[in-house]
Amino acid sequence: MKTYNLKWILPCVLFACFFSCSDYLDVKPESVFTEETVENPDENGSRYNTKQDMDLLMGGIYSGFKGTLSNIYNLDMLMLIDARSDNAYSGSIEGWALELDNFNVNPNNAVTARGWGQYFGMIGHANLIIDNVDAIPDPAMTADLKTLYKAEAMILRGMMYFDLVRLYGDVPLVVQETPDITAENIEEVYPLLYPERVDKELVYEQIIEDLEFGAQNGPIPTAQDKFKLTRGFANGLLAKVYATMDNKDWDRVITYCDNALDYGYDLIDNYENLWIPGNRNTAESIFEITHTSDSPNWGWSMFTGTDWRKFCTPSHDLENAFDSQGDMIRKNAAIVVDACTWDNFWPASQYRFAYKIRNNTSSIILMRAADILLLKAEALIETNQLEQAVAIINQVRDRVELAPLSAQSAGSQASLRQAVELERRLELAMEGHRWFDLIRTGQAIETMRNCPDSKGEFSYAHIEEWMLLYPVPQTERDQNPNLTQNEGY
Repeated sequence: MKTYNLKWILPCVLFACFFSCSDYLDVKPESVFTEETVENPDENGSRYNTKQDMDLLMGGIYSGFKGTLSNIYNLDMLMLIDARSDNAYSGSIEGWALELDNFNVNPNNAVTARGWGQYFGMIGHANLIIDNVDAIPDPAMTADLKTLYKAEAMILRGMMYFDLVRLYGDVPLVVQETPDITAENIEEVYPLLYPERVDKELVYEQIIEDLEFGAQNGPIPTAQDKFKLTRGFANGLLAKVYATMDNKDWDRVITYCDNALDYGYDLIDNYENLWIPGNRNTAESIFEITHTSDSPNWGWSMFTGTDWRKFCTPSHDLENAFDSQGDMIRKNAAIVVDACTWDNFWPASQYRFAYKIRNNTSSIILMRAADILLLKAEALIETNQLEQAVAIINQVRDRVELAPLSAQSAGSQASLRQAVELERRLELAMEGHRWFDLIRTGQAIETMRNCPDSKGEFSYAHIEEWMLLYPVPQTERDQNPNLTQNEGY
């Protein structure tokens, strides 16, 4: 009976859901990996020998966003981030969803467990590329191309670890391909098979190393393809990293925001045009998962429609925040009202639904210029460069026909902190940013304790510090005895 090494076959599984986003995604996968090549690598011990081999692995990165990671970006991230915050309710009344909404998560929660596994699956795929690309003997794999492919894989790994460390805190740091285990190498390989969690600061060090390599060596952004792990995206992620770490570095935040924006990203004139289905690759988009009728976005039906209870229902508190600012343009882009047959959270005749992902050709925008501009404004405030910060905030407000900040609201560092926090909330509502913003600014506990639920009751008053992180999934701990659990779980 034939046997297979699963880590060799993993890329083939990812390739099953190919979508076109780059030249190397046009390669047909079926002719490369066979039983012969899986069981019998060449005499040098390598099973990747040609540019086509590496093109297939690279294609797996992007198909992974629509395959391996599709649950995260089509549903789970909004549930873990916006439904966790004051922006939204669970929508669904299933147990796992209510647990996320009500700060009652347990280690068996299906979504937190699914996210952990999918993130580490993509990290493993990135490691395959990083560990093997330099050894490809094919002359078609030039030194520059090897560096480029490695950079894209390192941007992916940095991206995955940045989400992991923000969601779970300390996590295992797996930065090399796991070799086959033998009697001779068992002591060396065991820690790779059953890794322990490491301090989050070490994780951040690796994230920065990966993203800096990507920012220097990754693909240069183009106007035609925003579904690409580019230098612009890596710089934007670095800005977020330095704004999130315990030891924040606001000067670096400004530098990396500028580095990202220097690639030509800018606000588009009409906010609504960001969300019209089929609109792709706008000047504002830095990284988006693009969808077409040939590669449809199944996630849109998770949030909008009256055929069943949808997820991530916009909250009364979010709607009140829009109304208090007279912010109808962004409100109407983020929230749609329709009649349905259920009445949890809102009256059935006027039910609210998330609206930024509207049909199966809607892109999922993971980073855009407004996000980076407002992050730069936040850093300018923290470095006491208030006039420059106000100019950026007013640029974002002007786009949606809101009056500029008054002299009074722009008069102090403290008031500007509140202003930019509110601006980020309204600008980025229902895009998977709010909870991370509350965490990194230290406002999560106070905000949620003072946020009324859909009945006007303060049901989040019980929130404590340990609840800010999600539990390590019990399924992972059952498989790996070296995994410890977060406090409180």
